[in-house]
Amino acid sequence: SKIGKRVFISPENGGFRELDFLDVGDDCCILSPNLTSHYADHGKMQFCPVVLEKGCTINPGATIMPLTKYGENCIIGPFAVTTKGQHCEADTVFMGNPCKPST
Repeated sequence: SKIGKRVFISPENGGFRELDFLDVGDDCCILSPNLTSHYADHGKMQFCPVVLEKGCTINPGATIMPLTKYGENCIIGPFAVTTKGQHCEADTVFMGNPCKPST
């Protein structure tokens, strides 16, 4: 795991419990504790990375799933839900469930 410089991670609900699979770039702001780096696949527990590149913002209530990657300055809106394996492009705002680029 790697946590960059000038990163804010909300202590809400005790913070994250799966830091070993979290890679956070510089200047990120994570306001939701709903970050998951594990899932069950055919009855077996799988652990997978979550990558936030420089300047990402994860808003309150957002749910971050395993195997996801967030490009530089990507914003995940409040209560948005990513899907396993999703790549969120740089400089884009994502909203909804499942989250999609906001227009």
